[in-house]
Amino acid sequence: MEKFRKKLLVLIFLAAGFAVSMTAWATHKPGSFFFGDADGDGIMSGNDWSALSNVVMDPSDCNDNYTAVHPASCNVADLNGDGSVDCLDLATLQYWLTGNWITALGVAYYLDSDWQYDIQHGTSTEKIYAYVYDSDSSARAGWGVIFKVTDTSTCSGATLKGRLVSNGESIDWGTSVFEYSSTSGVAEVLVKVPAGCAAATTINVEIYIPSDTEALVPGQRFPNKLDPGSHITITVED
Repeated sequence: MEKFRKKLLVLIFLAAGFAVSMTAWATHKPGSFFFGDADGDGIMSGNDWSALSNVVMDPSDCNDNYTAVHPASCNVADLNGDGSVDCLDLATLQYWLTGNWITALGVAYYLDSDWQYDIQHGTSTEKIYAYVYDSDSSARAGWGVIFKVTDTSTCSGATLKGRLVSNGESIDWGTSVFEYSSTSGVAEVLVKVPAGCAAATTINVEIYIPSDTEALVPGQRFPNKLDPGSHITITVED
């Protein structure tokens, strides 16, 4: 009976109709780019609606419908953050497809890190992390977190390795990069410490999730920047 009810609701949504966007973005973006997306173009369209409908009708195919996003997980389709992908998420997506950008409870709400790192002098690289959670502290996947070396760093010339903000499909070194959170909510990048950095100098790294406007993500899934109000400090030690 429950499976029949789900199928009936899907058919009702199909009958209502929706607009399908044929425009694809040239490159991946940080922020909410993959939130609710299934085909990897960052745009809410009929392709995403079809993928979510398939999951509602047959949850066993959950991740198979989201192989084009990073990571390949239907966690990005849990729009209300209740831990399951169901008709409630489908209803939210339906609103978005008609231009009604209602707030989804499963959006990134809290951004955390270990904040303090130590690296031995002469060590070339170090991993640093950010952790993405929604309002009920559940880990969220597929959120593009920006990592940016700040001017307050006393170790000059430090760079980060991740996805370039200017071209999210390219992974390289720079002073501002981003990476998508995993299914456990973890986004990680590498820090390169220049050989000339002396002991006790620091590398300060700002982390944040940009608003849709800043990230050039279409729609209004994430209208406001998520800034934790702290920065990562990496101290060079002897």
